[in-house]
Amino acid sequence: RREALAGFAGGDAAVGRGGLMATPTTLADLAGWAASRYGDAPFLQTWSAHRGLDATLSFHAFNELECRFRAALAALLASHGVRPKGARLALLCHACADSLALTLSAPALGVTVVSLNWKQPAATLAVLTRGLGC
Repeated sequence: RREALAGFAGGDAAVGRGGLMATPTTLADLAGWAASRYGDAPFLQTWSAHRGLDATLSFHAFNELECRFRAALAALLASHGVRPKGARLALLCHACADSLALTLSAPALGVTVVSLNWKQPAATLAVLTRGLGC
């Protein structure tokens, strides 16, 4: 895994706002690394069926979003007495910047994200969540 990420990073550390940042070892770290390397360059565009192009997020803005989700998820789990290591989180939503940020931030806390298809019937989703222990 480290070798693959090192290849992606060109094997070099990036210099960001906070100084030298090592080659990332997790997907969540990759968001921070990319933000330090590419800053305000466009990273993600969101699309709405009603509005067309909805918004464009920079690498930096997406990293901030991921960090906010990580902190919020940690606080939510703690408030319910759930230890993140080994916890499972079922995620039922449309594909969007928020779901991507949550999917990247959860594993950094030790939480496994199980993405569910919102098009599935409620009965199928109920069976899946019971089987997953979510």
